[in-house]
Amino acid sequence: MIRENIKIDGDLNYILFKFCKYYIKPSYNNYKNFCGELRQCATEIERKILGPYEDKKEHENGPI
Repeated sequence: MIRENIKIDGDLNYILFKFCKYYIKPSYNNYKNFCGELRQCATEIERKILGPYEDKKEHENGPI
């Protein structure tokens, strides 16, 4: 993704949408599973990256 200069502000959304549109076999279950995978990825980012980052910043700056 870095080599192709894919940015997170729109490019990634476009790529994932196009992937789904052209490579996921059309069925409710397949689309549902694809959406579930995307949601799970977002949840994992929040849990493993965003949460610890927020904890670090709270420790540095104090609670809100």
